[in-house]
Amino acid sequence: MKKVLLLLVALTGAIGLHAAIGVSLQAQLGNPTNATSSPTNRTNYLIQRAQYWMDYHDGRGVPNWVSWNLTSADIGASGRSSFIEDNTLPSGFYRVKTTDYSGSGYDRGHLCPSADRTVTVADNQVTFYMSNMGPQTPDNNQGVWADFESHCRSLASAGNELLITAGMSHFGSARLPSGAAAIPGYFWKIVVVVPVGSGTALSRITTETRVIVVKMPNIAGIRTNPWRNYVTSAAQIETDTGYTFFTALPSSVAAVLRAKIDGQSNTATAPVFTQQPLPQTTTFGGSATFAVTATGEAPVTYQWYRDGVALGGADSATLSLTNVQLADVAAYEIAATNLAGTTRSNAANLSTAAAVAPRTITWDFTTATPTAGVPDGVNASAVAHGNNNGTTALLSTTSASNTYIGFSAGNNAGAAARIGLLD
Repeated sequence: MKKVLLLLVALTGAIGLHAAIGVSLQAQLGNPTNATSSPTNRTNYLIQRAQYWMDYHDGRGVPNWVSWNLTSADIGASGRSSFIEDNTLPSGFYRVKTTDYSGSGYDRGHLCPSADRTVTVADNQVTFYMSNMGPQTPDNNQGVWADFESHCRSLASAGNELLITAGMSHFGSARLPSGAAAIPGYFWKIVVVVPVGSGTALSRITTETRVIVVKMPNIAGIRTNPWRNYVTSAAQIETDTGYTFFTALPSSVAAVLRAKIDGQSNTATAPVFTQQPLPQTTTFGGSATFAVTATGEAPVTYQWYRDGVALGGADSATLSLTNVQLADVAAYEIAATNLAGTTRSNAANLSTAAAVAPRTITWDFTTATPTAGVPDGVNASAVAHGNNNGTTALLSTTSASNTYIGFSAGNNAGAAARIGLLD
């Protein structure tokens, strides 16, 4: 038996399937947020462990990201540990309790999975620190997210070393009922798949290296969905989070890896506008149409903006405006999005001269000194509103029993008149 074990160890070393345990191995691709281990850095506090690295956000009670390496030699039979508070956090940091999730409807979702660290009990226990958790819907955690975790372990078992970074994004104001942890809108994971070989995994990464990125909505109803439904690019995660990935790689290699979308061509890029929106003119009450053409890896989605504010329901390549009013005079642009990223168009103006309303007139009659043509004790005044190229005139007429007085005004958009009966 001893000889057999020695032979297995020798074979494992020969093909490079070493356990990826060790502080120096867990963030070979870089520190995406420049997190530091200063206890005063409470929004990007760096934790470096032999099993994983972590950027912890004390205010949210969850990690910004967790990074670790995975090989088949990291998968053993230690079993599953129990959730524990992370008593290694600096003094003054809130230490999320195991009970803070109770009754919330959310799972204590691992970032670095328990099953990725099962060679020793000690390695597995570290993954159960509450600092390694995020509020995750059961359908996400136990379904599609768990399926992707299993897929990663199958890639490791097939003879690959995986460099993995996982995190959360799209935080709003929602928190657990206890207030201990913020609830994210998405869970994401970036996996760089490096065939086992000599040297470090980092030294074996090229522009041909496979990258798998998923961004999964933290909602109910996705338990049985295929994880491939949520494939995206590292560039998209950068857009969502503001982080920068692959900083330890040559910039030319990093740029290619960021754009990759697994299962699509390596040249996939964000949409490109081949036709930009053009300025439009119209008449007051008229119509105007903005249109674009964009190329890029399908599917491509659209969103129009007016003076930088998203327009509800304006989600096609064409925007049609009807019954144009003064409020519609603005700059219009559109964002085109695919799995590789988002591109904003040029802004196109709706002409300010095209939607000016006819002059309107406000007037009042006040008791004053009698005026010729107006009944005793009544004086008339008027103010016309509109652009400045029109005219205003006083009109009056007297019948056998009544006097009528009115005002008319005109500009390039039309004319308006009001007349009143004075008796």
